[in-house]
Amino acid sequence: SRGLGDVYKRQGKIRADNLSKLTGSFEGSSNFSRVLQLAFDDSLTHLSDAGTKILDFCARQLSSQCCEYMGQIRGIVATFRMTARAPSGAAQYAKMILQPLQDFLKQDGIQQADNELKDKLKCLTLQMTTVAYSKIVIETLETARKTEQSLKKLKSRKALSTGTEEDETNSLSTDKMVELQLSFDIKEYLEQGRHLAGDSLQLCNGDFAS
Repeated sequence: SRGLGDVYKRQGKIRADNLSKLTGSFEGSSNFSRVLQLAFDDSLTHLSDAGTKILDFCARQLSSQCCEYMGQIRGIVATFRMTARAPSGAAQYAKMILQPLQDFLKQDGIQQADNELKDKLKCLTLQMTTVAYSKIVIETLETARKTEQSLKKLKSRKALSTGTEEDETNSLSTDKMVELQLSFDIKEYLEQGRHLAGDSLQLCNGDFAS
């Protein structure tokens, strides 16, 4: 976190502290002063590129840590195959997904960084995490639907072979319970994400902003 903030601080400090002093030493030589300024701009561009890469790296690392909590989603289908109790709220994992990002933002190195840098980091991490979350949710729903279709086929075959009627109840099917659970979880995640983003939400784009 310290290195991330330092790159952006030094970019402005190099220009403020050094460029004016050097150009002042060559008063009367406008051509040389212009060349010197261009050279500084080129160097600062490379430094800016390095800052962008560091920012992207940090966001990817944080997003990867956030995604570790999503491993619990895989067990949702199995859970609702064993219970007829419909979900009533968000699962615990949904409340923990963004914890790594929250913890990182509390570190001294990031606390001292300027707000623009922190906003960029928050939005980039949120966008990356949301893309990964969306993918897992889609896969989980697809698995739940396939599982439910397979169960229905098995029940139909069993009913035909035994000559009994299929057991139809008013309880939700497994795939509908999974879908309901994930809707609670996604709502919780988005609420936490928007609260964490704060005013920087307007800078976000892609899946999270939508």
